[in-house]
Amino acid sequence: MTTVRSPRTFANAMTRVAASLSFETCRKIVHRSNRTVRYWSEERSKKRPTIEQALQFDIAYRLSGGEGAPFLDTYMHKLDVAVEAAIACRDALAGDFATFARESGEAIAAGFAVTLSNASERDIIRAVVEVEEAESALAAIRRRLASIARLVAGSNTAPVRGTQ
Repeated sequence: MTTVRSPRTFANAMTRVAASLSFETCRKIVHRSNRTVRYWSEERSKKRPTIEQALQFDIAYRLSGGEGAPFLDTYMHKLDVAVEAAIACRDALAGDFATFARESGEAIAAGFAVTLSNASERDIIRAVVEVEEAESALAAIRRRLASIARLVAGSNTAPVRGTQ
């Protein structure tokens, strides 16, 4: 059994289909101009076929003897990458919360040390440092949550800002 390499971009998928069917045949399949179909095969193009057009290309490609489904393979690759990125972000978020818990605990302990009657200037400095480290850990959580929100909702979401 041969392994079908998944195209990484829609332009590669279009090129693969057109190499098998011809640009003229592709144009006829989706009732678009030759220029439009060729544009879909250019890496710099932001335009791409609709899902229905991509399905038509994959069907024609498969019926012509091609292996796999170039557009479906590309969608699946992009889905896998997005899901893996979201999982990695969530795993990193768990680490960020663990760091914040540790830093917060150290800040609280250092803060209580300052309340003791024998607290020194060094104790105060240590408390300030610990609070700053806890703030940094909290800021990392805020950035990570905003990143996850963009992954989940798409890139068109507004940045997430806390209430200060």
